[in-house]
Amino acid sequence: MIDSHTHFIPEQVQQWIEENKTLINAKWIKKNEQTTLLSINDKWAFPLNENFTRTQSFTAAYSSFRKALVSPVPQLFLYDQPVDVTSELVQVYNDALVHLKAKDATFEGLATLSLQSPEQAAKELEQAIQQGLKGAIVGPGFGERTLADSFFDPLFEAANATQAVLFVHPLLHSDPRLNHSKLPNLIGVPWETTIAAANLIVQGVLDRYPNITFLLAHGGGFLPYQIGRMSKGFQSWENEFAKLQRTPLEYAASFYYDSVLWDERTLDYLLEIAGKNQVIPGSDFPFELNDWKIDQHKLNQTPSFL
Repeated sequence: MIDSHTHFIPEQVQQWIEENKTLINAKWIKKNEQTTLLSINDKWAFPLNENFTRTQSFTAAYSSFRKALVSPVPQLFLYDQPVDVTSELVQVYNDALVHLKAKDATFEGLATLSLQSPEQAAKELEQAIQQGLKGAIVGPGFGERTLADSFFDPLFEAANATQAVLFVHPLLHSDPRLNHSKLPNLIGVPWETTIAAANLIVQGVLDRYPNITFLLAHGGGFLPYQIGRMSKGFQSWENEFAKLQRTPLEYAASFYYDSVLWDERTLDYLLEIAGKNQVIPGSDFPFELNDWKIDQHKLNQTPSFL
């Protein structure tokens, strides 16, 4: 078995957060006797259970797995901080994941990057690849810029040159219309992935950087399930998409997807659209909304990057 989507906060990162708690406005919120939430800059508080923080607990969960691709926690991207602050945590986090990989061959790692400074992010990615990490986890953009914005070209050039994996993982959507009943997570999270992926297609990023392996979180958001609408638009407005080399469906089938969908019917549809080779087992462990109950035999358990 493998897991392409899991998160961990190494001890070195926890120590850095404690030492810099005032700077990044870190708060530990006691919800009850069993649950403590971690909040960074008053955003996206999440339950800090021992599977996030204790190496023994985290690694024990993967004792029967062949491989697990470990990513930093999105709440710790720190894109809203000054670059020197973000890059300091980037170094600590990435070094800790390199150490985890060295201690247990079950684990591969994805770096975190200073996405708000693509030039700095490119250097961090190159260093991470040299240290043995597979690539990086990145948010869907920065500020009003989606990942397809030319602002991020320095990062994509580095990722293309190193044949890196870029795991596109959303942050919670802040649209006030979703400010009810966990909708920022339930709807906002897959919506952010959809926006990022659609822009990567229509703005030609996949054509310009063919050596990057793009992995989309949570089954690609809503993209695969509205690919018919994109295809119809491609046919109806040919001039708008004349620069593209493939159809929307072909682009959609070039992404890799995790299987974090919680519904076998939805997963089967994704497999039909993208093909078995492009859909990889993932869990989103140890977040509350994780998905272990999948039949891995119908998915690609031997992707070339794991």
